[in-house]
Amino acid sequence: RAPLDAIASPMQKMYRTRALVALAATLLAAAAPVARAGGGDSPLFDNKNCVNADGNAFDAAIDYFPSEFRLHDSSGKEPVESVVQIAQNFKVSYHGYYKVVKHQCFSRNGASASCTPETYILTMCGAPKPDVDVYGNAWPAATKHFQIPLKGVAFSLTVVEPFMEMLNLRDKVKMVDHSYSHSPCIQRDEELGVIDGQDSLDASWATPAAWNDKINGGVADIDAVFTDSWNSGAASDASKNVVFDASTDPGILNRGEWIKFIGVFFNEEQQANAYFEREVAEFNRVESLAHEARWNNRLKTGTVKTCAWIEYSSWSSVWKLKYDQYKQDLCISAGLTPVTDAGATEQTFANATSLAAKIANVDVVFDETYNADPTTYTKDAAFAALGFAESDLKSSVLFLRTDYHVTDKTTGDSLPANRNVNWLAEGGGRPASVRA
Repeated sequence: RAPLDAIASPMQKMYRTRALVALAATLLAAAAPVARAGGGDSPLFDNKNCVNADGNAFDAAIDYFPSEFRLHDSSGKEPVESVVQIAQNFKVSYHGYYKVVKHQCFSRNGASASCTPETYILTMCGAPKPDVDVYGNAWPAATKHFQIPLKGVAFSLTVVEPFMEMLNLRDKVKMVDHSYSHSPCIQRDEELGVIDGQDSLDASWATPAAWNDKINGGVADIDAVFTDSWNSGAASDASKNVVFDASTDPGILNRGEWIKFIGVFFNEEQQANAYFEREVAEFNRVESLAHEARWNNRLKTGTVKTCAWIEYSSWSSVWKLKYDQYKQDLCISAGLTPVTDAGATEQTFANATSLAAKIANVDVVFDETYNADPTTYTKDAAFAALGFAESDLKSSVLFLRTDYHVTDKTTGDSLPANRNVNWLAEGGGRPASVRA
């Protein structure tokens, strides 16, 4: 057992692999071959550049996205008709010199945000914008067009950061909301002025003019703004907004697969495929070991270990047992049985005593109760916030929190950052590392 003042974290082991992950991404990017436009013996074409960058004129007969440079589905194969169903909330199809990305709003993980399906047409820069689809039909209303690969992006969502870094695309990050950013490297670039930092919200929770001024020309090469269904950090020029909804895709691997969504905007499908396939392989490897241990424990003791995710919400003054699908996935893949109840993603309690009774015999408890400064937060303080004592739980309980890794509150301007929590940034991007 850890000392009372030391609260363990499911994220601790992540940092052991960060340097290796970064090195692998860099080597993979450096070794990536150029596409063979049209396939077969056609001339090589570097689709990281524009169509006419090498002096060759655009040719509509050429397939600028041959099969080896397209996304694969979860089985690692490219489905027929070049249509790829990714996770549950978006899909991609390829059409010679442009891609069609559809944000579908299928499974929302119990999210309350409204979701409007969107269509993005990603055309190779230097090629003409397609006015109709392959059947000659007009694009849906509000369809957005982008020239790819994007030169740069802005975002206030911390969940975007790990995906950009895993694809070695940090140089494409032009502006972030530095008051929420967690990535140490992105933080450092903001402090040095390599990346522009700007708050995406003012005191009234509105988007300040400065954020949009920088998107609309104040900062060079911002081609797109990654936002979400809540329009977090959205640009006033809606044509630049791209909905990145990894956080509402229900499963933990579903969320990790959104690296492919980022990849299509930069023609980095090969790297996205490879990274996710490695992530799935490692996730499944450890899951197999955990399930073997679970079975052996059941044979010996006749019991199985359980886990629960809990939270006290000071905003609504309720206690919660949470069982979003991705949290259940993490428990199950670790050989634990998640505690659930009726309801889509959570059960609420009117008092601390009721929640404590619900989890009294649980083996592993994850506490997500918010605290403004986790660096000063002790286990005693955590139980005080929950309103019950550690003695109310199983004597051998493993009590964990998700805010062990936080930022240093240093930024490139006079406004300090929050104590931003790594779990909120990388919890979906690296499922195997999180579970480990």
